[in-house]
Amino acid sequence: MEDFILKLEDFQTFPFKSVQEYISDKEKAIKFSFLLQGDEPDRSELIKLIYKDIFEWYDDKVHSGDTLITYRTAIFRKYYGKSYSNLSRDKQHEILNIIKSYTEHDDDFPFEFELDSKEKKVYQICNNYQIGNFGIFPKGRINPKRAQSPYNDYFDLALSVIWDLYDGTLTPDDEFKKAILDEKEYFDQFKDFETFLSENFLTVFFDDEGYLIRLSEIDNFEEYVRISNQIIYTRGLAILTYLQSGYDDNSEVPTQQLEEKKTVPKPTTKEMAHRTLEIAEEEIDKISKLDEHFNELEVNLHKVKFEATKKRIHGAIVLFLLVVSLFFYTSEILIFIWILSVILYVADKIRIIKEKIKYDKMLNTTQEKYREEKKKLLSTLRKEYYSIPTEFRTYNHVSGIRYFLNADIASNLQQAIHYYSNEYNSKRMQDQIYSLHHSNTILQDRIKELELERELEKY
Repeated sequence: MEDFILKLEDFQTFPFKSVQEYISDKEKAIKFSFLLQGDEPDRSELIKLIYKDIFEWYDDKVHSGDTLITYRTAIFRKYYGKSYSNLSRDKQHEILNIIKSYTEHDDDFPFEFELDSKEKKVYQICNNYQIGNFGIFPKGRINPKRAQSPYNDYFDLALSVIWDLYDGTLTPDDEFKKAILDEKEYFDQFKDFETFLSENFLTVFFDDEGYLIRLSEIDNFEEYVRISNQIIYTRGLAILTYLQSGYDDNSEVPTQQLEEKKTVPKPTTKEMAHRTLEIAEEEIDKISKLDEHFNELEVNLHKVKFEATKKRIHGAIVLFLLVVSLFFYTSEILIFIWILSVILYVADKIRIIKEKIKYDKMLNTTQEKYREEKKKLLSTLRKEYYSIPTEFRTYNHVSGIRYFLNADIASNLQQAIHYYSNEYNSKRMQDQIYSLHHSNTILQDRIKELELERELEKY
């Protein structure tokens, strides 16, 4: 069956007319692809309004939007050796499935589009154009030069060069380094590298120990996509939290007034941490209530199951009637009563078995629903936790979050250990059976030899 893929212009439905409209639903906003706002997502009119809100130094005449992490160059220059459009359709489907599985997205999210071609259908992959994947740099050579070798659009390599600039060790060895040095004045407005990272929401490119996440050194495309989307999602949460803090939920600001809005002071890292912590605590409360609800539901089901499967006719009564009927075997009434009791006993047994099956299914369905709902809540909690700045994750007030996450990990680990223990024991059992079988074969051969020797001794 042939794929039905839209062309690039078909995606551009322009669903949002203002920043306030965009941020009104955080869950929708974090998943939204700005490709729906224009064929240059990182320079669309809506994203320019957002740049103005989150980067107080932004000037549309001087600065340009940039998509920080890309797929296309990585596919071509590292993982598949060909551009996406030149790969076989099977390989394209493989790439699409990987990207879809690690991207938080809605149903209308664009993953690929059809290129104009008279000869045959040609498809192109979409980069991730979510809010967490956009940044700004001075217009000019920085963006195009970082796409060239040896940087190949890997943002970790670009950050390494910017670090060297602040460290005072950057030399103009290639075109990208020259472009960075030429814009030194732009970078000088930030006190140091840490301030540059903080003001641009780029701290998520560093792990909990403060080391730069080396996207360029990941050898597996699936892992590259997984970590990239984790960075994009976490950064998107931070940007949306900041954006929402700048708008009063009850105000109705017309689109044209957005440009005149006064710059809202950026919340401190501590304020952002506490905001995220409040959301995380709400998630913990939801998890606790979910646990209580399903525990109560399970206990009630067990009670109902117990009542429904209690014996109505006991085997002892049937046995007693059998003994009596043997003594008074001439009494047809007693024999009839005994036969009736047997029929009722068997019917009761069948009823009990059916009731057990029914309630076991109900319990399994309940437990499955519980696991699914808890998995969703823990997933949200985990994302909120990782959007808390690293330095605040060790504080006592996040211990509750870590408890739930660790409990989930421990539960999964326990299941894994149980599974692999069974696998290991099965393997050991197979080895033992083989060993016994092998020993038995040797013994059988030796017995035959001894019997043959005894036969020979007779002669």
